[in-house]
Amino acid sequence: MSVKIRVSFTDAHELDYLKKQLQSDIENCKVSREKKGDHYNAYITLKDADINENSTCNKPDTAI
Repeated sequence: MSVKIRVSFTDAHELDYLKKQLQSDIENCKVSREKKGDHYNAYITLKDADINENSTCNKPDTAI
């Protein structure tokens, strides 16, 4: 399972800070060339991780 995050930022140093914090977990980071209003967008894909069934995160409900 991979996790994808969309990040909005105004200055490059904001994205650099986030990338530094997630450094060991980032698989890919793509920065959009266009500015959306006052912000730029970046798309970060995190490396696959083993998900523990007893995770403290809430799992999404499944609809039938």
